[in-house]
Amino acid sequence: MKFFKNYFNYKISSLLEEYNFESPMLEVGCGTGETLEILNKNYEIEGLDFSEQAVKKCKEKKLNARAGDFFENKKKYNSILCLDVIEHVKEDSKFISHINKSLEKDGKLFVLVPSGKMMGDDKGYGHYRRYSKEKIIKIIKKENFEIEHAEMFGYPFFYYLRIIMNYLTFGKKIEDEEKEEKTKRSSYESLFDKSFLSKIANFLNNSQIVLRILLLQDSFKNQNKGLAVIVVARKIGN
Repeated sequence: MKFFKNYFNYKISSLLEEYNFESPMLEVGCGTGETLEILNKNYEIEGLDFSEQAVKKCKEKKLNARAGDFFENKKKYNSILCLDVIEHVKEDSKFISHINKSLEKDGKLFVLVPSGKMMGDDKGYGHYRRYSKEKIIKIIKKENFEIEHAEMFGYPFFYYLRIIMNYLTFGKKIEDEEKEEKTKRSSYESLFDKSFLSKIANFLNNSQIVLRILLLQDSFKNQNKGLAVIVVARKIGN
């Protein structure tokens, strides 16, 4: 979500505040630290990423981040964020189960996963799947979480922008690579970084007028169509 990041950061920050997320906090799959930079102002937050190159960029920004495999994490947190990560994991239920084990009692989970049709960008990023709202809720609930909030994100603006960018970018074949390598690269590089539309999006990013227009997307958050699904959940039991 590098494009229109002001809107994205607004959504994250407002939901974390509304649902009383607390420190210490972990962002699994922190990438180059765009979200860490925002949340570091109000939370004690640590980043973890599979990519050493991404973590290196975090450290250049003086952010608290480390490289590693989340399945090897032994620490516990009051809150965990997982933004555009679960779709990269082959065994998503097992991954969410480990999130549960990594949370303190009544700990909070913030998840964002892609929704909609599988397209060329999914292959390029190393995605195994996309999720409907019902599907991701079912998986999270099964791993001993209570759902506190769920909404569709990014419709209609980001939803149709993705379709257009896929059409313009992936007329040619994407080179085959292992999903692990694509996942690592997606932590620090977007497939659309060099596209004409991404340059326009970055130019408009700081416009308050554009932010207000994008907030109109919230009118569609309770329906079943969107670029992504956001879920806020609370751990049940010890």
